[in-house]
Amino acid sequence: MALDAVIQVRSLDGSRSIPVLEFFLRPGDTPQNEHSLRPGELITSLTVPAGSAHAPLGISEGPRQAVVRVRPRVRSGGAGHQGRRGTGRRVAVGGVATVPWRLPKVEEALVGKRPGRRTWTDAAALAAEGAVPPSENAFKVRMVERTVRRQLMTIGGQ
Repeated sequence: MALDAVIQVRSLDGSRSIPVLEFFLRPGDTPQNEHSLRPGELITSLTVPAGSAHAPLGISEGPRQAVVRVRPRVRSGGAGHQGRRGTGRRVAVGGVATVPWRLPKVEEALVGKRPGRRTWTDAAALAAEGAVPPSENAFKVRMVERTVRRQLMTIGGQ
């Protein structure tokens, strides 16, 4: 999700590529459909575009990514882009909803900001903004926020 990967699938009818952002389906009107695979298709590979290997937020020595695993099935993954002001950043979380989620509000909150604990804390506070979890999953809202903050700190080298 965070690195704009593309899934290649094959069937007897041929092959096709599916951007990861389009592969996972949100519940909507068809909660029984979790992905966009068609009957008879098989995933054959996953490609991460070369331009997606972003450098960490505020660090310019080369590409870095981080995956933070908090508990089984709960992960936060992301990457930052080269530069001192957090441009080209990507943030995503998995295991907290029915599908992995990109976090554009967190990404936008990093643009033009100096890397550091305050920036990462403020941006991470937006990670679950607007989430309305069932009562048995309410803990995930705070967990996502803390996990994203930890992820940004890891990428930023702190």
